[in-house]
Amino acid sequence: MSVTVDQALTFGGLAKGRVLAGARNLGNILDSVDVLETPCLPEWASGCKNCLNLTTFYAIKEDLESQIKTVEMLASWNCSALVVHLSILGQLSQMVIQRAEELGLPLIVVPETVSYIEITTPLLGAILQEKTYLLQRSEEIHRKLTDICLSEGGFQAIITALANLVNRPAAIIDAWGNLIAFARFETSKLIVLDRLKNNSRAIAITDSQPTYQSNEGIWFMQLFPWQEYQSEGYIVVVDPTHNLDPLGLLAIEQASIIVALEMVKQHAVLETERRLQYNFLESLLGESSISSDMLLSRAHTLGWELNDKHIIALINISSLEQTYSLSDTLRLKEFQYFKDHFLDIFAGIVKECDLLSIVVDQSENLVLLLHCDKSQTAIQNRRELQIKAETIVSKMKFQGYDFDMIIIFGGFHDKVQDLRKSYDEALMASKVSKRLSLKQPVVWYDDVVLYILLDRIASQPEITGWLEGTLGKLIDYDRVNKSDLVRTLEVFFDNNQKAQQAASSLFVHPKTLKYRLNRIEDILETDPFSKDQQLNLYLATKLSRLLDFVDNR
Repeated sequence: MSVTVDQALTFGGLAKGRVLAGARNLGNILDSVDVLETPCLPEWASGCKNCLNLTTFYAIKEDLESQIKTVEMLASWNCSALVVHLSILGQLSQMVIQRAEELGLPLIVVPETVSYIEITTPLLGAILQEKTYLLQRSEEIHRKLTDICLSEGGFQAIITALANLVNRPAAIIDAWGNLIAFARFETSKLIVLDRLKNNSRAIAITDSQPTYQSNEGIWFMQLFPWQEYQSEGYIVVVDPTHNLDPLGLLAIEQASIIVALEMVKQHAVLETERRLQYNFLESLLGESSISSDMLLSRAHTLGWELNDKHIIALINISSLEQTYSLSDTLRLKEFQYFKDHFLDIFAGIVKECDLLSIVVDQSENLVLLLHCDKSQTAIQNRRELQIKAETIVSKMKFQGYDFDMIIIFGGFHDKVQDLRKSYDEALMASKVSKRLSLKQPVVWYDDVVLYILLDRIASQPEITGWLEGTLGKLIDYDRVNKSDLVRTLEVFFDNNQKAQQAASSLFVHPKTLKYRLNRIEDILETDPFSKDQQLNLYLATKLSRLLDFVDNR
C-alpha cells in the first residue's frame, strides 16, 4: 500500500543510510520528497506533511540552535522524516539527534558518497507507482458504488458494500444521530451508535477527509463537506486498532460521495412529493367546483385515502423560527434544515399513532388529516383523536421540541368537499386560541366556537358599551386590586356553577371560592346567578377574555 519511511530505507541511496533518531515512527507515510537547504519558513508548513525532507544544513551549518529549531518545526508540521547528507557537517550534533528522538521525528544520515538523485529517483518512482495504484482502485470503488446507487440499491446496499471493502463495521448516520443504515455490526457494537446519537450534535468534523476519533475508535467522514452550513450526516467505520490502510480510507471517501448523491436524489423525490401534496391540498381547500370523485381520484394518485378523513387539524409551527435569527441567507438555510428534520420526526410520530394519517407542510401550518372510523359516532371519534393528538404532542416534547405545540381541530364533516369547511373552522379556532393564549395541547373548534362568534361582533362600539355596563365594575376592581374575580366568575360558569369543580380548576379552597363569589355579588350589586343575569354575565366574561379587556382599559 502506501510507501513508508522504513520501506524507503530499502530503496537506492537510502539503503546506505543510518537511522539516528525517531525509529518508533518509521511507519510514517511518504507522499512526497523535498530538498531543504534554507531555514524553514512558516508558510512551508502545509507542504511538509507526509514529506521526506533532504538537507545538508549548509545554510545553518554553524548555527546549532537553528538546526534544532528546524527539527522542531518539521516535527510540528508532521514531516515524515528528515534525511541529512553528511557532505557538509561530517557528523550531526548529539543535541540535534536527542531533540529529534524526543519529538519522534525519524532522523536519517547518508554518507557524502550518495547523491540526492540516488535517493529521490527510486523513492519518487515508488510513490508515483503507489499513487497510480490507489487512483485505479479508487476509480474501481467509485464505479462499483455508483452502479449500486444507479440500480436503486439505496443506503443499505452502499454501506454494505463499504463494510465489505474495508472489512469493518460501517454505518450512515444523519446529523442528528439517527441511524440510516449499517452493516457488519455485532449486537455488542451497536452501543457505539447509541452513544453517537446522544452526542451527534457535538461532533465537530469539518475536514473533507476521513477523521479518526481515538476515544471511540471510529473513522468519521462528513457528508457534503463543501456545504457552508449544516452537515447532512456522517459515514462511520469502526476501527479500534487504528490500522485502516489508505485504500480503506479511499473507500470511505468514495462512499461518502455516493451516499451524498443518494441523499440528493432522495431529497429531490421528497421535495417533488411535498410539492404535489401541497398543490392538491390547495385544490382540496380552495376550489369548490371540483367533484368528490375527482378529488378522490387525484388523492389516490398520491397514495391518499380520503373516504375515511372527516376532519382537519392544524399545527402552527411559526414559533419555531423564534429560536433562530433569520438575518441572513446562511441562517435561513440552517432553519430550513432544522424544519425539514422537525417535519421528518413529526411525520414519523404521527404515523406511529395513526398509520393512515396524512401530513402536509403549509409553511406556517402543518395540515393533519387523521383516520376516522365510519362505524363510530363523532363523539367516539373525537375521544380517540384527542388521545392520538395528546400522544403526538407528548412524543414531540420527548424528542426535544418543547415549544408550545397545539393541535387544533376543525369540525367533523361527512363529504370530502366539506373538508375545506373543517379547515376554515380550524383556522378560526387557531386565531382565537392565540387571542386567548390557550396552553392545552389540543383545541377543538366546537369548544371555542362561542369565542369565534363573539370575535365577529367584538369590534362594534355597542359591544364595548354593553360590556362596560354589564361587567365594568368587576373589571375595574380587578385592575385596581390586581385580583382575578372576572376569571373566577367565568370558571364558575364553565363548571356548571359546581363549587367543588370550580375550586379545583382555580386551584383554591372551596371556602376561598365562596368568599370570591360573595365579593363578586357585592361589587356588581346584583345576583350574578339569577336567571335574568346568568347569560349576560357568562357572555360578558367570555368577551372580556377575548378582548383582554382588563389589561387594556
